[in-house]
Amino acid sequence: MTKHQPLKDPGAFLKDLIARKGESQQYACVFHGANLTFNPHDHAHSDTYDDAIDFLRRVMVTDDEYCKLVSLLSHVDSVQEHYRFKEYFGLTGLFAYIRSDSEGFSVTFSFPSINASRFSVDVEVISHIALLWAKIVGKELTQVRAFINYAFLRWEDMEEENLLYTEFESD
Repeated sequence: MTKHQPLKDPGAFLKDLIARKGESQQYACVFHGANLTFNPHDHAHSDTYDDAIDFLRRVMVTDDEYCKLVSLLSHVDSVQEHYRFKEYFGLTGLFAYIRSDSEGFSVTFSFPSINASRFSVDVEVISHIALLWAKIVGKELTQVRAFINYAFLRWEDMEEENLLYTEFESD
């Protein structure tokens, strides 16, 4: 798979990446520097829409910097900005890099660390966020990138999802 080809299921891809190329630690298998690309339209499901919008409403009320970002997105033709969420569902340090110009609109989310067993829900939430920003800008968004500095998958989760065992063909 090429580096820029969107993934059908980023959550499953990340779990498989950790299982195949991760390093063993005492309580989990970990992977550093995962870089995933996906189409937000494929993952912005209606069951997480309310969660994403409620989250952004809380951010809008509590963070003036976010309000400035939204204002900037709605009033300029070209922008290259970053925004650090003060808190994202218990996680601190989530960054969003937003670029809009005559060639298009792109969003990259950078997670400091993530539990890969829950990443599928994060993909849905950040898809809603990115699509809302694209709507504010008035441009189409077909690709979101997520960079994950430290991804982990607990041994129990790997065993439950049958990721610990590799089948070998016998002669």
